[in-house]
Amino acid sequence: MFPLMRGVVLLTAFVTGAQSTIADEGDHHSGEMRMLGDCSGCVIHDADYSDARLAGIDFTGAELTGVRFDRASMSIAVFDGATLDGLSFEGANLQGASFVETHLRNVSFQDADLEGAVFENAVLSETDLYVAELCKTQLPDDQMVTRDCN
Repeated sequence: MFPLMRGVVLLTAFVTGAQSTIADEGDHHSGEMRMLGDCSGCVIHDADYSDARLAGIDFTGAELTGVRFDRASMSIAVFDGATLDGLSFEGANLQGASFVETHLRNVSFQDADLEGAVFENAVLSETDLYVAELCKTQLPDDQMVTRDCN
């Protein structure tokens, strides 16, 4: 039987044409990011993954700065313990995503789908979740928001 991480199988995503710098435990790569599925501990600055398919990606403990995930498919993504600064998730699918103990500064969720997303103990600065679709979304104060449930 294959091991499960946090109860979900992480899917591998294929992203092309991205201009970024990535550091994963001391290894540095620039140019294209390929076969991204486990990016725990990654450091990514100034990259554009708009429209990418990144369902189930693991960004646990990652440091992401100036990254665009506009309209990306990122359901069940894991950002636990990550630092997110200046990110854009505009129109992204983040259903079931986990942001437990994540630090978010100047992050845009405009029109993003946050159904079932969890922000338990997250620290938000210059970040507004109420511009997103909220259905069964757990906010940092443990409040469950069902505003946009049909």
